[in-house]
Amino acid sequence: MNNRINKKPLHLGRSVRAGIKVGVFILTAICTVEIARLSWITFQNRIGAPGGEILIIPMMILLFYSGWTASKEWAELKGDLITTERREYHGNSSSSPAYKG
Repeated sequence: MNNRINKKPLHLGRSVRAGIKVGVFILTAICTVEIARLSWITFQNRIGAPGGEILIIPMMILLFYSGWTASKEWAELKGDLITTERREYHGNSSSSPAYKG
């Protein structure tokens, strides 16, 4: 009897992609906090009315929102392209491609 647990093989490409995504996420979070901190320091040191640093936080929110919607649109576009490629050409018995639009 073989009581060993079968492990899934390591997929290096997926692991590297996941590591890069995590690294970019961490770098983005650090940069976001640093930019917000610098804009807060500038806002606190200003004597008169607030300047452009007051718009840093809304700009960052807008950038995150536009990135979020762009990723949804990209995923939808990729899905549409994959489905159209699948149904565009179907091989028949004579091995000549037939267009099925």
